[in-house]
Amino acid sequence: MSIVTEKALMEAIRDGLPGVKVRWGFLEFESSTQPPAFPVVCVTRLNAAVLAGGGLADMCDSDDETAETTIQIDSWEPGYEDARGLNEQVHTIVEGTIGWSWQSDVDQRDPNMKAWRIQSTWAINGER
Repeated sequence: MSIVTEKALMEAIRDGLPGVKVRWGFLEFESSTQPPAFPVVCVTRLNAAVLAGGGLADMCDSDDETAETTIQIDSWEPGYEDARGLNEQVHTIVEGTIGWSWQSDVDQRDPNMKAWRIQSTWAINGER
């Protein structure tokens, strides 16, 4: 499967996880007075650096929309094993695409959400 844009990656994750809420960012959580219904997957862009030529942005080449993009995908579940399982499903989906490369995972318990959050970081050099 060839996916290079964040939008297409989001669609692939949504399609691959029927019944799981897949969100862009955390805005919904910030305005909520209670934790969301689980399971939840959140995708957030950490960085997008425009690349051109030798890896530096070229102000003379306005058509170059190639970027090194780093995203974070958070898999949320109340139980640790369930959160790890959801994260493994996300890994399988993203690894089935072309271009995205896994960087790291971080496991942490969020006492406010009363859930486990498995954070996966992914990077790509491609279209923004």
